Amino acid sequence: MSTYVVVGLQFGDEGKGKVVNYLVQEQEYDLCVRFNGSCNAGHTVYFNEQKFVLHQMPVGILRDQTSILISSDCLVDIDKLKKEMNELTDRGIQLAGRMYLSSSCHIITAELVEEDKRTNVIGTTGSGIGPTYAQKMLRRGKRVDSCKEVFEEMGFTIVDLRTWWQTDFVKAKFKKILLEGAQGFGLDINWTDQYPYCTSSTCSVAGAINTGIQIKDICTIYGVTKAYDTYVGTAKFQPDDDDMLNQIGNVGNEYGSTTGRRRQCNYLNLDKLIEALYINNCNVCIINKMDVLEHLDIYRVYHKGELKIFNTSSEMITYIITAYPKIEYVISRSPNS
Repeated sequence: MSTYVVVGLQFGDEGKGKVVNYLVQEQEYDLCVRFNGSCNAGHTVYFNEQKFVLHQMPVGILRDQTSILISSDCLVDIDKLKKEMNELTDRGIQLAGRMYLSSSCHIITAELVEEDKRTNVIGTTGSGIGPTYAQKMLRRGKRVDSCKEVFEEMGFTIVDLRTWWQTDFVKAKFKKILLEGAQGFGLDINWTDQYPYCTSSTCSVAGAINTGIQIKDICTIYGVTKAYDTYVGTAKFQPDDDDMLNQIGNVGNEYGSTTGRRRQCNYLNLDKLIEALYINNCNVCIINKMDVLEHLDIYRVYHKGELKIFNTSSEMITYIITAYPKIEYVISRSPNS
């Protein structure tokens, strides 16, 4: 198997869905795997001139020839998953025969959603994510294997990932695999520097490895960032006295895919980006939304504790590449592709 991984390097909303959609369509992956998170994360993509916002389903579902797997570290909200599947079917996406679900995924219940809404103080989506992961760690959670028939009726094949990867069926059918992350490295519960303002899942490349794939089969790790930083939550992230950041948010249309909340903006923190690239062992860094800064003629990054100001996008890009020259960089100026 040849395996490729897409991880977010900031606080989510980096454009990972766009990158995964491009890779799936152009590189023709056999299997697309979602390896963390749940309905708290949204991937906005454009396919056949239609806009899709996917939450629990991997982006690979949009390509008829690609199968999808929701892996063990993901959480499943049954009602929201059914709704998402119905919306895809209504828009002409064929689902039958290509959906796989780990038997050890945990299920978000209505009670845990209510608990999340009642106790939420850190600005999460209130989707039941934290309480469900907590139940998982306490070994009290409800798993897919306790109600397989529900998901089988929805069209999923339930698989035990301890043995599934080694079967002749998988080895013959899935030669090229793309592992798709949700949210971003800055929200990872192990790596965030703003705990407890983070998510409950593993957003780094470690989450991809935890699917059970062979580490030696990983060919490329794509790290995805924007040309500026954004964050959704109650932690203070955007300075109040810098209107240029509001302009960046307006031009970049910075609203959450799941909640519609306004994202706080700040200039790209190059120190944190380099840290994320290094720890996730990225081969490629894709920098999205450079066109937003070019539209406003604003080019700034934080590096080594200082705000660096540039006159052109070329100056800013050259500075970033020079600061961490160990990998390949791809600059994207097409937010809606």
